[in-house]
Amino acid sequence: MIEFSGCGKENEYLLKKAKKDLVDFLSLVASSKQLRAETIEKLEKKISDFGKCPKAISRVVGSATDGLYFSLLSSKLKKGSKIGVTAYSFHASASCVARAGYIPIFIDIDQNGLMDLDNFKKIAKSLDGIIVVQLFGDTVDEKKFLNIFNKFNIKFIEDAAQRHKYSKNLLNSSLCISSVLSFDPNKIFSGIGSGGAVISKNRYVAEKIASLRYHGNRCEYQGFNSQISESSAWIIKKKIENYNSWQKKRREIAKLYNKTLSEFKEKLRTLVNKNNINDHSLHKYVIVFKSKFDRDYIEKMLLNDGIKTMVHYRYILPELPLFKKFQKISNLPFPVTRHLSEHSLSLPIHPFIKDKEITKITSSLLFHLKKI
Repeated sequence: MIEFSGCGKENEYLLKKAKKDLVDFLSLVASSKQLRAETIEKLEKKISDFGKCPKAISRVVGSATDGLYFSLLSSKLKKGSKIGVTAYSFHASASCVARAGYIPIFIDIDQNGLMDLDNFKKIAKSLDGIIVVQLFGDTVDEKKFLNIFNKFNIKFIEDAAQRHKYSKNLLNSSLCISSVLSFDPNKIFSGIGSGGAVISKNRYVAEKIASLRYHGNRCEYQGFNSQISESSAWIIKKKIENYNSWQKKRREIAKLYNKTLSEFKEKLRTLVNKNNINDHSLHKYVIVFKSKFDRDYIEKMLLNDGIKTMVHYRYILPELPLFKKFQKISNLPFPVTRHLSEHSLSLPIHPFIKDKEITKITSSLLFHLKKI
């Protein structure tokens, strides 16, 4: 069976790479000071430096979900504020808004799965804040979005959970509360278990996050236990250091998928293409079929051939039980969200897929696509 995620293989590679690294890692695991600051601080510096924004301050937390929630709690926005979020994303992008006491206002996406600029413009003046979801590893047109943020004085958070780094352009805006990364097992830089990071140029936000993640600065106010272990921090830091070589492999796989699928343009399209492949994190390689039947058929046939795929996402956020009460407030249709939900399929893409496995995936795709 060809697995969808390469997290386990990445960890195995790192631990086999060098004897010294393995000894260092095992010493962390065995240490009674599993949560000491040294390794966490090194990771935080690595994250800040990786995005190349000189005054960026990083704070590691227990998950990206916590990172989004803590960022909202640090925003100084009033309870009941309206926060824009896409209707098509992992549900944490919106659940953190409701959890923090704000109102999620759902906005339809464009053909690439990102927040649709025109739909955003229609309601921008009614919003107090927005969560910019960089879905699948792609990025919004930052210049155009920043123009609207500035025009209407809208604070924002970059949900970069599916990216490999924060956006320097967005973080440099005075309206940016923070950027949030994820170290979940299925992400670009996965740790052991869950994990995330909040990056901000605002020192108040950075210090607030540091306090919230550890019991509200010794219970001066309501805080949380949102941390990762040193061993997980060690793994994440090593993966950041291997990013360039691993990303080269992902890009090679994406180009091969594009070449294989190019003869079926009348039946499907790909969200990774020549226009965005160089800046794309390639967290997901997504195909969008014209027919839902074709999507379901290819998903089934690939699984029969021993190839795991995934659908991101089978739901529409405003139609989930938690968010139904907010749907009327949004008062927008979500046709593109519905289309991608019903017609998209994600193929395996990670740096440890073997060449023979890629050959099997592309051969299976060709065989079954020619039948539909």
